[in-house]
Amino acid sequence: MTIRNTFLFFSIISLGCTSQATKVNNKKTTDSLPTVTDSPLISNLTSIQPVKTDTTLGKILIRTFEGKSTSNSNYTLIVLNQEYSGDGQFSISIFDNMNKKLFVAQGKRYTLRGENDTTLWQFVTNDDKYSFEFLVNAADSITLVNNPYSQDNPILKMISSEKITN
Repeated sequence: MTIRNTFLFFSIISLGCTSQATKVNNKKTTDSLPTVTDSPLISNLTSIQPVKTDTTLGKILIRTFEGKSTSNSNYTLIVLNQEYSGDGQFSISIFDNMNKKLFVAQGKRYTLRGENDTTLWQFVTNDDKYSFEFLVNAADSITLVNNPYSQDNPILKMISSEKITN
């Protein structure tokens, strides 16, 4: 993952975009999105909040996952946590190609254990309105198992992983 993606993740966390009616420069970003670029996001950044870390829990991991659902929605998920901690932070963006809507949220990540030592990541948005649960697969991918947007369960593949010294 590049420094730019890391910067973008921390920026999204600090902006507090937790609903579909996010405003940038007094314009709704979800009304009509013919072209999606991140240059408007970068030009509207305010401050980046530092992440509180515990040095006994290892380096900070930043992983980016991407995938597409059968309904043609694009998912991008950025997960930030320390190496030896099940808790962390996340930022998710879902672009609905059919309706040209963008959903962006961030919040906390929790790690849950299931039957036969399966691992489930639970992502709860900062406003507690949405919860996403992903089954962690063995091959650097995760499967969305409770999709609030549709009935399908898209698989997101890890496209980058980076360790940062805290």
